[in-house]
Amino acid sequence: MMKNRQFYATGTAMMLMGSVLFTGCGQKAASKTAKEEKTTEEETTEEAEPEVDPATIFPRTKDGKIQSVIDGTYIDEEKANTRPFAIMIENTHACTPQYGLNEAGVIYECPVEGGITRYMAIWQKPDDFDRIGNIRSCRPYYVWLAAEWNGVYVHYGQSFQGQAALDTGIVDDLNGLSSLSNLVFYRSSDRKAPHNAYTSTKGMMDGVEAKSLDMSYDQDQYIHWNYSDPDGDPFVPEGDNVSDVQVLDLYYYDNDPYFIYDPETGDYTRYEFGEKQIDKITGEDVTVKNIIIENADNGYYDDEHYRVKLALVGANGGELLTQGKRMPISWSKEKDSSVTHYYDMYGNLIT
Repeated sequence: MMKNRQFYATGTAMMLMGSVLFTGCGQKAASKTAKEEKTTEEETTEEAEPEVDPATIFPRTKDGKIQSVIDGTYIDEEKANTRPFAIMIENTHACTPQYGLNEAGVIYECPVEGGITRYMAIWQKPDDFDRIGNIRSCRPYYVWLAAEWNGVYVHYGQSFQGQAALDTGIVDDLNGLSSLSNLVFYRSSDRKAPHNAYTSTKGMMDGVEAKSLDMSYDQDQYIHWNYSDPDGDPFVPEGDNVSDVQVLDLYYYDNDPYFIYDPETGDYTRYEFGEKQIDKITGEDVTVKNIIIENADNGYYDDEHYRVKLALVGANGGELLTQGKRMPISWSKEKDSSVTHYYDMYGNLIT
């Protein structure tokens, strides 16, 4: 991803990625063997989370700028105090290359039905782009993840379960299947539907204005992990449980994604569908600095589409990959709208 994107997250393993991290969702219910099995969610024992003191989490200011809670870089105060967008982006071969992945601070990748995955990109007051996406429909666990950042959730339609999550009101959303469709979204002529729905920075801001959404943001309420100084030495995991990993295979069978670590840049380059993944806006490789794999109990909703169900409330394990190292982590989340906190083996917020 872009140079300031810290995290990529992925899950059942859910994957989350970004300049801080790319993390994703999905456990092995999204793997090559699990697509034919139904699993039941197991109850997880909730543990009391250590109290998080925002003043001690990461450096707050430098040279008149504020460190972003989303990607850890120093940004203007106005941008830091503006709510992010949480944008649903398709991830099938028909839609590649996507527009705007490298502009996100955090990207989630989770499995959806049919063995495919879908992204949700967290954008903090994006620059003026006229093509972002393509945009696809909502799933319930993405609603919960968007709520963790108080992000304005941008999607084009929803599943039945996604609609139920939206109906709880835990997120503000911009929906392509609403009266805002032509204001916020458009369809391109170079691809066939449903792979050609896009939005733009102006379109999203017009939607915000049309719905009179409050875009003020108290980022101290949305701390998921710790941050080192981006201008200083990077955090390098150490310990008996830490291993060297240069290639990470994510086991999603449709797009067959993997990352290769570059020790010269400290970046993980993303590959899928047998080639490097490219951001169409910049023409550059999709790279990330950190990767979280978030294990989550999983199964299927009882409908004919076998839509994936992810248990993101409770506590479970996972892995952090950064600086060519791989270390075990744990995570906890109290309720659907709560922030997920990620801990190292000693119970400290990961850096």
